[in-house]
Formats: sequence, C-alpha cells, structure tokens
Amino acid sequence: WEGPYAWDRRNLFPDYAHIHIEDAFLWRNGRGYHGLVHADVERTEGPGIAGVHAWSRDGIHWSLSRTNAFGRMVRVRGRAPWRLERRERPKLLFDESGRPTHLITSVQRRSKLCEKKSCEACDRTFTLVQPVGVV
Repeated sequence: WEGPYAWDRRNLFPDYAHIHIEDAFLWRNGRGYHGLVHADVERTEGPGIAGVHAWSRDGIHWSLSRTNAFGRMVRVRGRAPWRLERRERPKLLFDESGRPTHLITSVQRRSKLCEKKSCEACDRTFTLVQPVGVV
C-alpha cells in the first residue's frame, strides 16, 4: 500500500473509448480484482446511466463486461417500478464471507417539474440501497 507507484495513462478499456466511464468502486476476492463503474456499454440506458462490471486477475490488465451490471429501472416493493433519471457512484456492501449483498448508488428520480426545466426539481437526489440477487 505504500508504493512506489507509477502513473499509467493507457486506456484500460480501449474497445470502449467512445463511452464515458467513471466512479469506479474496486474490490478484491479469490478470483482477482473487480470493479463497478458508471457507464452504459450496451447504450440502452442513455449516455452514462447504467453500471458495468470490470475484472482483472492482476490489477493491470482489465476486461469490461459487454452487458450492464445494473440499469436505471428499479423495482420497489409495493410500488410501481421506478425509472430513474440518473444512477451513479456505485458501491457494494459485503457479508462476512465477502459476497456482495447490497448495491448502493446515488440516484435521481424523474420529475414532472424536471421536464419543465426547473433546476430545483431536477437536483433532487438520494442514496438508494438495493439488495443484490443471487445468480
């Protein structure tokens, strides 16, 4: 953890140079390094709305999922599904064994006032904690 470190400006994901990737959350387990990033590799959710899983065995050579790890449609118990306007800054909560249990994201719900371009209505964000399903 103390280094020394060297700055490497190479693009980790050259196949996705046309997509804005940000807000990486990194962790390590027995299979290597992993990350969740704010991006939309499928280009289905709009520019930079969804999240993607990245992985690496050595922390240097990375691969990026070709499908989204999460999108902006959220099912809420007892309510109609929410179509979020934005969903960013992904983080994971893990159990004692190191398995992810919850996805934590910063979200913004679509507002009718937002359609009228009211800045106050468009800036209402909150933190969403969502259980992670087992695959």
